[in-house]
Amino acid sequence: MSKRFWAIVVIVAVGLTIAVRMAANAQAPKPPAVEAPFKGKVVVFALKKDSEKSTALQEPSIKRLGEVDFLTGQVAGSTAATDWRLGAVVWVPVADIGEMVEFKDLREAKRVLRLNP
Repeated sequence: MSKRFWAIVVIVAVGLTIAVRMAANAQAPKPPAVEAPFKGKVVVFALKKDSEKSTALQEPSIKRLGEVDFLTGQVAGSTAATDWRLGAVVWVPVADIGEMVEFKDLREAKRVLRLNP
């Protein structure tokens, strides 16, 4: 076999070795930084199917479970007479929300809406 053949074999082998080492050292891409658009805020939302009733969430955030995005947060009040979810953390599918209003705090939300308690 000629010297040219062996030179090509060596170059290919070196190239493959470099490629394998680079692939082994490669890191998985980092997920995008999580944004907190509602940090420190209160969000009052109404569902599409029951737009007369509004619920206020403290420290709300958007979380993903499987393929569905949810608005989550602790229930701080509701326009309903009673709400058994008061103080609980709820997960509401974003697709079910008809309207959301953002307030800087619970006091501001209560000035605009009659929230119980």
